[in-house]
Amino acid sequence: MALIREGKPLLSREGRIARYPLRVPMVDVSTVGAGGGSFAWLDRSGGLHVGPQSAGADPGPACYGRGGTVPTVTDASVVLGYLNPHYFAGGDLTLQVDKAYQVVRDMAARLHMTSEALAAGMHHILNACMVDEIRLVSVRRGYDPRQFALVPLGGAGPVHGGRLAAMLSIPTTVVPAAPGVLSAFGLLVANIEHDQSRTFVVKADEVDVERIIQVLAELDLLGQKKMQRDHVPPQLVHVSHAADLRYVGQSYELEVPLPEVLDATCRVQAVAAFHAAHQQVYGHNRPTHPDTTTVVYPGFTCRVDDVGNLLLTLHTR
Repeated sequence: MALIREGKPLLSREGRIARYPLRVPMVDVSTVGAGGGSFAWLDRSGGLHVGPQSAGADPGPACYGRGGTVPTVTDASVVLGYLNPHYFAGGDLTLQVDKAYQVVRDMAARLHMTSEALAAGMHHILNACMVDEIRLVSVRRGYDPRQFALVPLGGAGPVHGGRLAAMLSIPTTVVPAAPGVLSAFGLLVANIEHDQSRTFVVKADEVDVERIIQVLAELDLLGQKKMQRDHVPPQLVHVSHAADLRYVGQSYELEVPLPEVLDATCRVQAVAAFHAAHQQVYGHNRPTHPDTTTVVYPGFTCRVDDVGNLLLTLHTR
């Protein structure tokens, strides 16, 4: 799940790969183990769960006829009539309805349910899990999902998209022409982009603005060299600057864009943008707090800590 606002994805500098934190800019994506291969299982008390374990593509769902023995979400979709068994994967695969019913029926009997009731329960659990994750990338960041459109991707995305939109009161659902390969297609057509940043500490009353502008120029030059390495014509390169800001005592920053023309007005614009972003994300801000000073000079961010130091984070993209 990711949120696209005004044609651009939200970025995060608090990403993780597995359990390892990474302080590098990346698209703010939240993942959850929910897919057509996710299978149902029962805990010791008989509670029904779906995923994150998956049958994958081999053996895959039971309806593939490749030896699958556990009820997957795809099997549940077949039981509920959400999939056309005679035209699956562009007609390259005929789903075996009887095997889907068999594995769903076996688990349903253990719970004294009908096959249809168990299949519906599997969908409900999976949908609820995805809805929670959608809320994390929207409401938690101060955005109302009802003001967005839902784009379901993945082979089974459109099967669940309508229900997810209804649960979140999202008014519009946009189904891509080829949702199963949308991510791969995106990798092929995505813009070439490089991000550089530099951080250092300096006393608040000893900031050398010219030095900061020089550092930005050095970062820009580094980005230009990377673009040349990627054989991008100079006239197609666009450079933008952003700043990370936070209040005193906070450990998380918010990124705000800086205007293309770096002059004395950048400070006022960046500070105002930060206060507005903080209000949107956290529900409050403190622009006049006596113990908090946020200073922004042209092209960089300064945040003042309790001992009068400035932590500067410079970004060029």
